[in-house]
Amino acid sequence: MKYRMVRENRPMLKNYGRWKAVAVHENEVGTARIVKEVCRRAGASRGTVIAVLTELAGVVADHLRAGDSVRLDDVGLLKLEIESRKVDEAGEFRAEEHIRGVRLHVLPECRHGHPVLYQGIKFFEVGRNKTKTRQTRVLGEYSYQFKRDDVQTTAGLAGWPSAVAVRGPCCLQSRRSSRR
Repeated sequence: MKYRMVRENRPMLKNYGRWKAVAVHENEVGTARIVKEVCRRAGASRGTVIAVLTELAGVVADHLRAGDSVRLDDVGLLKLEIESRKVDEAGEFRAEEHIRGVRLHVLPECRHGHPVLYQGIKFFEVGRNKTKTRQTRVLGEYSYQFKRDDVQTTAGLAGWPSAVAVRGPCCLQSRRSSRR
């Protein structure tokens, strides 16, 4: 995974002037490439894969809009979260006025306490010297979990959280791995 170093430039933030890593996304993989790769891996026809992906997207979206959370094996739990402004009294709240938006929250599936999605990630710094990339540590070797005040997160390199803090488990144990 590529990253570049960026200096925080908003003076009102406490980390103003400090440096942080920001993910660099150079490519966007579209449906056509996903279909091609799934066909090759699964030995299914192109039409079948397109039909399954199309229907899967529709079914998942319908459940998310209905307020359900969706658990996909080997992926994790998907759910929609509401972002809203805070009010002093519950009676003052008006959805049209105070709800700012909705965001998709993904809790990756875990095996043996580690998110499968994050295992084996290698980090490469880009941007400072465009001719060189620097390989850094592999996340899977350095990731661990910690629990604080019933808020559990997955910590990555140097102890920095690599997942959003949530109440309860930070990721989902695979049903298959939890039966072992």
